[in-house]
Amino acid sequence: MKNLLIGTKDKVDGFANKVTHNGLTYGLFGYGWSFSFTVDLKAGETYTVSVPVFNPSETDTSQARIVRGQELGNYLELVQPRKATTITNTFTPTQDEEGATIRFLVNGSQYPALGWYYPMLQKGNIDTGWTPALEDVQTEIDSAKETASTAKTTADGKNTVIYSASQPSTAGRKVNDVWFDTNDGYKMYRFDGSKWVAAQFGENAIVAHSITANHIKSLLGLNVNDQFIVDANGNVKFAGNLEGASYIRTSFR
Repeated sequence: MKNLLIGTKDKVDGFANKVTHNGLTYGLFGYGWSFSFTVDLKAGETYTVSVPVFNPSETDTSQARIVRGQELGNYLELVQPRKATTITNTFTPTQDEEGATIRFLVNGSQYPALGWYYPMLQKGNIDTGWTPALEDVQTEIDSAKETASTAKTTADGKNTVIYSASQPSTAGRKVNDVWFDTNDGYKMYRFDGSKWVAAQFGENAIVAHSITANHIKSLLGLNVNDQFIVDANGNVKFAGNLEGASYIRTSFR
């Protein structure tokens, strides 16, 4: 329960079930459930409460119930099958009621569930139609500003990816710009704010079994913990014993 501000509408949030009709998404619930707001009512003041509703039933009529504080009690209105309408009721309290509860519900278990949109309470006897609440407008403005700020930060902070056979200039670079050295097997470098530094993948960044013999084009320069080395000429040096291998002699000079 929260305050329904006079002269504005208020949002209905937190419904587990919803139904959409003609572009509007309604909170859906049946008998035994309700939602409510509190408001201060003044004696002699005329108020108009309105709420859009939708009956999703294909065959059964439903009945909406609005409880207008302790003094004025119930207002009932039938809603036909597959009908979307706005229930409007004007009332004038004869006594002040601070924190009066305005409650919306389906009036009995014999009626199907209704979809409820945003209720609105206005002073006067004319429903001027649904308009955004001032606090919701401000929230949307603040949200738009935050989104714009985030977008600007993202745009300002976009990084550049460079493909080049030689080291790019560091002038005008941003931290985390990336350079792929096309003259060195697309080796990757990252700009750290002052210089290009190698950004090599660790073994945890490589999916197991994703590299097979078909992917290995050369063993030149291979060094496995200084125990198995292939030099630039293709010569192999290894430590330890060679076991389980056969030696085939081809020629000697």
